[in-house]
Amino acid sequence: MASPSPYRPPEQSSAGQLFDSLFVVALVAATLLVCLYLTVLSAAPAPAPEPAAQTTAVAEAPAADASTNTAAATAVAAAPSADGLTDDQQKLKTERFTALGWDDAKVAERKAAIAAKSYEIDWLMLILTAIVVIGYFVFLVRASDKELREVINERFGPASGTQTKESA
Repeated sequence: MASPSPYRPPEQSSAGQLFDSLFVVALVAATLLVCLYLTVLSAAPAPAPEPAAQTTAVAEAPAADASTNTAAATAVAAAPSADGLTDDQQKLKTERFTALGWDDAKVAERKAAIAAKSYEIDWLMLILTAIVVIGYFVFLVRASDKELREVINERFGPASGTQTKESA
């Protein structure tokens, strides 16, 4: 009777490993892009742009303001306000919003909408998710260890001279 040949596990080529790695990266990127696309679709639509004639008037307004400033006004305007803008920059910002048809109430509403979109962490759900993920990996390692021991015992027979968990 011929003795069985030693077990040789299948080997994957380098090209196969590269393909597998790139495929997994592509799947992760596609998943993230789909989530981003769905998030953008669910966002509120932006206001319609105003005609180009009004935006050119806004672009000309800063040049007119800059030429009429005196040296004393420039020195006073250089002091930043609470939001980090100088008086001239604040005036320019207000003029541009007004030219676009945005009043102070609409600007405040938009700022509130942007602030509401900031992400807050729900710590309970984060901890629960971490427990589930860690539990899954513990299960995966234990199940893999059990399967590996079964394959080794099936292929090579039980270990001789050492005590295994099953025989103890």
